[in-house]
Amino acid sequence: MDATLSAYRSIQKQAHEIFKKKLQQYGVSWKHFRPITIVDQVFIKANRIRTIEETQKQHTPETIEEDLIGIVNYCLIALILLDNASIKDETQALDHYEQQWQQTLDLMQQKNTDYGDAWRQMHVFSFTDIILSRLERLKKLLNNHADKATIKDQWRDILNYAMFYLIRLKEATT
Repeated sequence: MDATLSAYRSIQKQAHEIFKKKLQQYGVSWKHFRPITIVDQVFIKANRIRTIEETQKQHTPETIEEDLIGIVNYCLIALILLDNASIKDETQALDHYEQQWQQTLDLMQQKNTDYGDAWRQMHVFSFTDIILSRLERLKKLLNNHADKATIKDQWRDILNYAMFYLIRLKEATT
């Protein structure tokens, strides 16, 4: 599980750099997103990944890895907005981003201890299916005004499945 933590932190750093770069370019424009909008943004990326998996064809230059990092960062944005609906600037957004990362990493470590890296035995396409399934759950939860903790759990699970997919892709190329 040390390998998992090391790989997770490496990808976490990469996602963090992309988040900071986009924050510099666009500011906290995402603060205007409603929860369902983030669900839709993640759906678009996950659906694109599934299409590429099924057809083995890609018509735009963005890679599956880039889409997965986009999913990771959208999940973190959703978590930030659930806790802090009034993000005012980039510094505040980065602080909350790092807090949400830590909480998600803690959850991954707890679950991974219980499940013993079982995700390493899964087919990578299953990660996409699970992400899409969790998005359907989120739509239902949002429509039913579920409690914040339940919604957060779904976002953290999506984030971690995207991270597991990224780890598997990274390990396949090394």
